[in-house]
Amino acid sequence: MPDSIIKKLYKFHGGVHMADKKYLSNNQGIIDMPLSKKFIIPLIQHRGVIAKATVKIGDKVQKYQIIARTFGKLGAVIHAPTSGIITDLKQHRIAHPGNIQESCLILEADGKDKAIKNDKPINTDLTNKEKIIKHLKHMGLVGLGGAVFPTYFKLQGSVENPIKTLIINAVECEPYITCDDMLMRQSSDEIIAGTMFMQKLIGAKECIIAVEDNKPEAINSLHHSKNKTEYSNIQIVAIPTIYPSGGEKQLIKVLKNKEIPVGKIPADLGFVCQNVSTVYAFWQAIYKNIPLVQRVVTITGEAVKKPANLIVRFGTPIKEVLKFCGALLKDETTMGGPMMGFVVRDKSTPVTKATNCLLVRHKKPEKIIESCIRCGKCQDVCPMNLLPQQLYWAARDKSLNLLEKYDLLNCIECACCDYVCPSNISLVAYFKFGKGIWQKDKIDRKKAEHAKNRHDFKEQRIIAAKAKRAALLAEKKEKLKLKNKLGTGQAVLDAMARVEQKKLQESKK
Repeated sequence: MPDSIIKKLYKFHGGVHMADKKYLSNNQGIIDMPLSKKFIIPLIQHRGVIAKATVKIGDKVQKYQIIARTFGKLGAVIHAPTSGIITDLKQHRIAHPGNIQESCLILEADGKDKAIKNDKPINTDLTNKEKIIKHLKHMGLVGLGGAVFPTYFKLQGSVENPIKTLIINAVECEPYITCDDMLMRQSSDEIIAGTMFMQKLIGAKECIIAVEDNKPEAINSLHHSKNKTEYSNIQIVAIPTIYPSGGEKQLIKVLKNKEIPVGKIPADLGFVCQNVSTVYAFWQAIYKNIPLVQRVVTITGEAVKKPANLIVRFGTPIKEVLKFCGALLKDETTMGGPMMGFVVRDKSTPVTKATNCLLVRHKKPEKIIESCIRCGKCQDVCPMNLLPQQLYWAARDKSLNLLEKYDLLNCIECACCDYVCPSNISLVAYFKFGKGIWQKDKIDRKKAEHAKNRHDFKEQRIIAAKAKRAALLAEKKEKLKLKNKLGTGQAVLDAMARVEQKKLQESKK
C-alpha cells in the first residue's frame, strides 16, 4: 500500500502547543553509559504481578541470565544486565510517584560483562505463532512508551483476535524527550524490519508508523530504510505537532477518526498500538535473541551540562547517570516529561524499563495557588473532552456519584488542564486523588460483597444442615414408630399362637 493511503488526518479535541525544548538533546548520537559497579534491580518493572527471584544471595550470574520471573497470568521476566554476583535481596526505594520501596536484587558487577550464549536466532516460522509469543515472554519485553505493559500479552491477544491496523507510535509528543527520535535516526533499518515481522505475527492488514512532523530526520531515515525493502505495506505518516497526540486514543483519532468508547480497548475496534522503542526491542528479541536489559534514556533539561541520549542498563542508579551528564543532584529531577512525569526524590533509585527520560531543571519558586475562577480553559484543552472544572469540585467533595457522572476514569492525566490553569491549580493531582478514592470504594464494595456472599453462603449452609438434621431426626422417629408398631403386633400374634398351641394340647388329652 502506498504512503498516500492516509489521505486525511483528523483532530482530537483540545491539546496544547508548547516549546518542545528537544534541541537540547537531539544534536548528537546515542552514547553508551559506562557500566556501573552496582546494580539495583527492582522485581517489579512492569504491569502485573511482582516477579520472584530465581537466584539467591551469593550466586554468580551472567549477562542476559534470567534472575526473576513472574508466575501469574500477567508479568515480565527480568534478566541480569551484566555479569557479577548477587549480594542481596532487599527492600529499596524505586522511582515512583509515591517514593515507595520494593523488593530489589543487588548485583555487584565483576566488570567482565560476560554474557550467556544465546545468539542463535529463533525460528520465525509463522505457523507456530504461540512459540514466538512464548519467546517474547521469555525475553522480558514490555511497552517502552511508559505503560510497561507486557508485550507478549498484548500481542497474544492480537494473534487470537482479528486486528486490522498495527500502529507504531513514534510521536514522542512530550517536551524535552528525544530517545525515540534518536533511535529512529540511528536504527531505522531494525525498526522497519521489526515492524514488518510484528505486522505478520498479528496478521494486521495495514500498518502505520506515526511520527510528529517536528522530527524530519527520523521521518527521512524511516523512509530510506523502508525503500530498501520490497515490502511496501507500511505507511510512514507525519502528524501535526500538538500535545498529547502520542496518547493512544488521540493517535487513533488523528489517523482513523475513531474514538475508543469508555471501557473498551483499541483491540476491540481492530487496532494495536506499539511504541517504536518497543519495536526495536522486539527486533532484538526476534533476530538477535537479546532480552530486554537496557534502553535509550534522554537526560536533558536546563540544569544538565551535557544533555544526551544514553543506552542505560536497568538497575543503574539514577545519580550515576546524572553525574555522567554533568547534572547536580541538588537540582530537581523528573522521571518522564514535564507534563506526565514525576519528581524523583531519592537519586539512588535505579533506572528501569519505564525510564524514558530524566529531566533536570533548576528549582523554581512554588506558584501561588488561587481559587478556581471558572474560566473554562481546562475544558477547552482537554483531549478527552471532559469537564475538568466539574471533576475538580467533585474530587474535592469526594463525590463518587459526580466523579462517575463526569467520567473521571476517562481522564488520561495528560496535564493539559494544569498547563493552562490561570489559578495554578494542580488539577491532575485532584483527579489522581479522585481515582484513588474511587478505587478504594470499588475495593471496599467488592470486599463487602464478598463478605455478604460468605455470610449468605454460611447461612445457607446452616439452614441446609438444620434441614438435613431435621430430616434425619424425622426419619429416625418414623422408623422407631414403625418398629414399635410392628413390635406390638408381633407380640399379639405370638400370644395368640401360644393360646392355640395350648388348646391343641388340651384337645389331645
